Amino acid sequence: MSHKSETERQVLSNREKEKGNEAFQTGHYSEALMYYCRSIELNPKAAAVYNNRALAEIKLEKFQEAIDDCNHVLSVEPKNVKAYLRRSIAHQGQGLNKEAKEDLCHVLAIEPNNKRAKELLEGMKKTESTNGSPIKLGNSEESENYKNESDDNERTSSNTHIAIENVATTTPKGKRLKIVEVDGENEPETSQNFNAEKSQVEKLPQLPGLVLKAQDEGKRLFKLGRYAEAAEEFTQAIDILQKGKDDKD
Repeated sequence: MSHKSETERQVLSNREKEKGNEAFQTGHYSEALMYYCRSIELNPKAAAVYNNRALAEIKLEKFQEAIDDCNHVLSVEPKNVKAYLRRSIAHQGQGLNKEAKEDLCHVLAIEPNNKRAKELLEGMKKTESTNGSPIKLGNSEESENYKNESDDNERTSSNTHIAIENVATTTPKGKRLKIVEVDGENEPETSQNFNAEKSQVEKLPQLPGLVLKAQDEGKRLFKLGRYAEAAEEFTQAIDILQKGKDDKD
């Protein structure tokens, strides 16, 4: 491939990425991983493909490889929300809940109303309080319907969340978890609509004062590097919102 021009390599790289996306959509994750590897070999600068490969690696429970790919994305795109979300899931897969919560705090610091991050944080809390029972994060009505973004593409996802199933109440460091598919966001990034850049986030009409206070405190603690305390504040904000919803019901 060394004789190919940069433009030709980018075209071929994109073609391999799309093959990987097609394989992923049909549940052939090992095949998808192979195509993503080829795509990256042709164009190592394509951050979106590293994100896609991380998603395939999570499906195959190759959690460390997924973390490495997310780290690469974040080294070139420090505010890439998808990379933080996927790294959080991979950290949970390794039983590294502290690191997983830190990743979710990063997401909420960038996008305070990011529904996916809130669901994952709440799911971790519920998992810890229910002896490791499987937690399904959302349903078809509640799923976020993310838009997949990259430098040169966007597509609305058809929704498949990843939840984490604990085997024990407290998962030892390095303990692998089972990945459970439920409704929500879980698709690779595809090649459409050049100008799209941001994930779709939940739009709340007006947040109660206590929620705003907890969110602000969470962001303050996060900036100080006190991630565990920040996670508690974000979780408190979620609890207040949930209580308000239950009272209305």
